[in-house]
Amino acid sequence: MDNSVIWIVVFAQPRNKTIKLRELQRMRCDVIPGMLVDLMRPNRKNDAVVLEKNHRIAVHFGGSLDQQSQHLVQAGYVFQQTRDMMESDLQTYPKLSQMTAQAFPGFEVDPNYPELIKRQGVIVYRVFNPPPQIGILPKPYKGPSIGQNFIPISPGMPEYGKINDWWNKVVPNDQIPA
Repeated sequence: MDNSVIWIVVFAQPRNKTIKLRELQRMRCDVIPGMLVDLMRPNRKNDAVVLEKNHRIAVHFGGSLDQQSQHLVQAGYVFQQTRDMMESDLQTYPKLSQMTAQAFPGFEVDPNYPELIKRQGVIVYRVFNPPPQIGILPKPYKGPSIGQNFIPISPGMPEYGKINDWWNKVVPNDQIPA
């Protein structure tokens, strides 16, 4: 597996403006310490199938509408590949699934509709927050476009060096998967 690519994982402002992105992101990170659990609607799940276990990721915070507040806020790797959501996930992540449903209309949490729940997905990332001396990284790349969930940054792209250097400073050497 080529692990030189860094996948930018885009987290956008929820459609329901009463739910704040920071609040939802905190909830995604609090359900399993050191991990980020992403419950995904069908379109995001379909886009996430390109991510394989141990692929490197950087978490983009801010979406496409507010270009001034976009940053890379965490670095890490795919811990558990995308899989179909199961009804048991609603019990495993009750608060997160309810908040996700409030934030994104169309995210299904009604156990009476298991076929709709299964169309959604779950992916888990191992993430690290940058130490204060490193800090978050203002977005050095173009995008994301509206609806873009994952952006591959490859060697040879002008922004790769800056993102790769930041990723290597944020993720502890002893935590990088072999």
